[in-house]
Amino acid sequence: MDDLLRSPELAPWLGMALGTAAKGSILLALAWVAARLLARASAAARHLVWTAGVAGLLLLPGLGFLTPAWRSARSPVQQGP
Repeated sequence: MDDLLRSPELAPWLGMALGTAAKGSILLALAWVAARLLARASAAARHLVWTAGVAGLLLLPGLGFLTPAWRSARSPVQQGP
């Protein structure tokens, strides 16, 4: 199983999946904060926030191909033998 995760063919897909999961988590956290800020607003307004959050989740994988990739400022990890 460890060899499968280190395969060069799988690396781009695994990176995309992890990036999408991170972006989705941030998106849902922002939707949660917005819904909490709208606690006294109408239910329709809170529903709109959650609907926009879920719609954003559905668009994330497709938009990942169209937008630039996120790059870390850390030095690249060296591969072992």
